[in-house]
Amino acid sequence: MSAVGGLGASRGGALADLAGLDVVTLPPASAAARRRRVLAVVLRDFYVLRRSVPRMLEIVYWLTVELLIWGYLSVFLQARQVPAVVAVLLGGVLLWQVLFRSQSEVSMAFLEDIWSRNLLNVFVAPLTAAEYLTGVVAFGALKLVVNVALMATVALALYGFGLFSLGPGLVPFMALLLLMGWALAIVTIGVILRFGQSAEVIA
Repeated sequence: MSAVGGLGASRGGALADLAGLDVVTLPPASAAARRRRVLAVVLRDFYVLRRSVPRMLEIVYWLTVELLIWGYLSVFLQARQVPAVVAVLLGGVLLWQVLFRSQSEVSMAFLEDIWSRNLLNVFVAPLTAAEYLTGVVAFGALKLVVNVALMATVALALYGFGLFSLGPGLVPFMALLLLMGWALAIVTIGVILRFGQSAEVIA
């Protein structure tokens, strides 16, 4: 029996070596273990996004539609000599996307775990609620960076509007919008957990 067990262990170690996996076991409460679990949540969402064309299109679809609608409206109003309309409308659309996307990315990630009946599997793993939220927020922030970069590029190419022309006060303002969006997402998740899926409409 011991020989069989030793053979199984040696085979497991060999397979781990072939797969390039780290077989070192970290203390569950250590910073390195927490970092790995957060990274695992980020990678999970990335793999889902990478294999789903509709999810990838969703990153650019609505922001492009909104930017075209409000951009052409601002051009129309500017032709009627309405002052500062481009900065007000396009800047408002770009900053609204920061607040809306930071909230919706976290809320929708949680809802997708509910819809796929995967939430129980997530918390069966050695993953705390804080680590789960951190991973979801981190991946949502990466998607938000892509969203804002695409919108800023389109606004500059079509309308000659530079996002950073709003001045240095833009940075703390965007940071506050991010924090507000994440806070709203956490409140939304709490409401859904309290009242069930009937509260999904607020997400």
